[in-house]
This record gives sequence, C-alpha cells and structure tokens, in this order.
Amino acid sequence: MASVSTAATFALLRVASAETILDGGNVGGQVWTPTGSPYFVRGDITVQAGATPPIEAGTVVEFANGDMQASGRTTKTEVFVNGSLFVNGTTGSVATFRARSGTARNTWYGIIIASGAPQAVIRNASFQHAETAIESNMTASPLSVTSTSFELNT
Repeated sequence: MASVSTAATFALLRVASAETILDGGNVGGQVWTPTGSPYFVRGDITVQAGATPPIEAGTVVEFANGDMQASGRTTKTEVFVNGSLFVNGTTGSVATFRARSGTARNTWYGIIIASGAPQAVIRNASFQHAETAIESNMTASPLSVTSTSFELNT
C-alpha cells in the first residue's frame, strides 16, 4: 500500500473546498472565502445595516433558478445590501457570481444596494446569468466597480 507524506496530505487539505448552502436571511457577519465555495444561494439574502462581509478573491457564489423563499422584489434570488459590500477579487483570482446550473440569462436577479448603504466596492469580479447584476440606489457614496466583467446578463 502506498503512503502519502504529511506534506502532500497538508497540500491536499489546503486546496479542498466545501459547499456552503444559504437558504436566505442575514449574512452580514460572514467572511466569504474560496474554501467555503461555492456559496449556493437558494433564497434572498441580506447584508444588514452596519455589517461589512468581505467576499475574498477566488470565491464563487452560485444562485438557484428561482427563490425558495418566494420573497423580495421578484421570483428570482436577490442579494439585498443595507450595510457595506466589499468584493475583493484580484486579477488572477476573480470573485464569481453566476447561475448554479445552465447558462441561461435571467437565472437570478442580482445585487441590490440600498439607498442607505454606506459603501460598495467591487473589484475583479465576474457576473453571469443575472437579470440586473448590480443595482445601486446608494446616496451616501458612489458605487465603485473596477476590473469586473458582465456576461450573459440582460
């Protein structure tokens, strides 16, 4: 029987990832990381006022086709931001927001940033299969979106 060295085992553990399922609700106290990816959003989620959850480089967020909560603005899954939003992708490791399955446009609604949100910064991200992708109603400061791609959205 072949043995695996401790160093090789550690390397395998570092790159392993686990799915995180989000059925809806508040997500403001969480840090979203590549090791928790993909984040499977099945119902509307909210970044509550005062919260600042960072989404790290390489994180993948996938959305269900439909909203299991049947709440929000549409019958599609939405992300409501009342706090701050920081998507911190890098050139070599973007943060990805896409449909869970298929390549159809309009699978999920998008990220809706409320008028009272204090800050939203999106760097090096990819948005796919959304109806709106990003909707900003911010009045406190401007939305900052840099080095971000939008594919198969309407």
